Amino acid sequence: MKISFNLEGVTFYLVLLFGIFNSVFRYYLFNTPFFPIVYISQLLMIIVVSIHFISFLNQIKVKRNFLILAIMIVLALCIGVIYTKTVLQVFMGVYILIPLLYGFVMYPFFERILSYRHFYKIILIIGILGVLFNLILIFPWEGFKYEVYGKTIEGNRFWTASGVRRLSGLGRSSFETAGYMLFLGIMYILKNFKINLVWILAGVAIYFTDTKGILIAYVLISLLVLLWNHISDSSKKIGLLTILFINLALPILSWSFSIEDITSVKFLRSFEMRLEGTWPEAYRLISESGNLFTGRGIGGIGVPQNIFEPELSHPGDNLFVYLIAIFGIGAFIIYGFLVRGVYNKEVTKTEVYKLFYILSIYVFGYGVTTNVIELPVMSICLGLVFRYWVDDKKYEIKQL
Repeated sequence: MKISFNLEGVTFYLVLLFGIFNSVFRYYLFNTPFFPIVYISQLLMIIVVSIHFISFLNQIKVKRNFLILAIMIVLALCIGVIYTKTVLQVFMGVYILIPLLYGFVMYPFFERILSYRHFYKIILIIGILGVLFNLILIFPWEGFKYEVYGKTIEGNRFWTASGVRRLSGLGRSSFETAGYMLFLGIMYILKNFKINLVWILAGVAIYFTDTKGILIAYVLISLLVLLWNHISDSSKKIGLLTILFINLALPILSWSFSIEDITSVKFLRSFEMRLEGTWPEAYRLISESGNLFTGRGIGGIGVPQNIFEPELSHPGDNLFVYLIAIFGIGAFIIYGFLVRGVYNKEVTKTEVYKLFYILSIYVFGYGVTTNVIELPVMSICLGLVFRYWVDDKKYEIKQL
């Protein structure tokens, strides 16, 4: 099979490779001259985004939707400087958004990421084996940390849930490993669109990472694969729109009502904690250290806070919460674009429609309980699926 070595595609392959082996590379390259290699995929994404940004500036005519998004980003940059009071935190916020922007600009080249599925299969199996071996072995990089310019960086997150290790295998954290494996599994089963042994083993490995949101997304996607040909076109649209609505409605519900003790089921306890505390705390962060109209701007939530304003640090733990913290009411505009796109886009029998529909379940399903933007592979997929639903060009429906 011929492989297309374009910059967009090669960058994507490296993102996946370094994602699966993240902790391994960081641990063994640390204190060597080769350590900067761990940032090569991020550097390439910055280059790709920069090239496309320059091209965007040179365009005489720009689509209205894209112009609105560009204006929102510029405003969020300014708002970020106002509320975070440091340009460095805003720069960190931009850095975090690079995979999202990369996914958005590389969308016209997405067919090239479908051209070499053997690569996905190989690193998926390696990722699965990493988690399964982690069941009986404690890898040397577990809990590994290092310092960069006086700031402590997690090379690997070692943590437990109810006293049970959350396995990360070869990756940097349990949820990151689970996210990469589910994406690779989607790419692997897409061609034949059937449940197989590798897909089942991927589910087992995801289970042992104890990443409940990814596991739920895995189950939903498995059901879709099994029932795809029996689900009507209108039901497919309604299903995806429902997930988008849940993504937005649950945190707003927690902001409007006092919620406590809704379940005694252990599996749902972390979800209850979000309703009771995490999402209401995000509301207070935005309203007291920013405002709901403008948000807090880029860098105003998540990882940048961990470094520059740890006393206000908040993970978001929901895609809508993360977006409203950055863009304020602009988050509703983004969701409006998505809803209109899903509603208007023609349901086809092409492999490409299946790809973007399944990736949407992958991103927005997990986005109910996680911001997803800070997980590179998911952030890239968010950029891809957003462009797919919003863009009205026809090259995305070509039969592969």
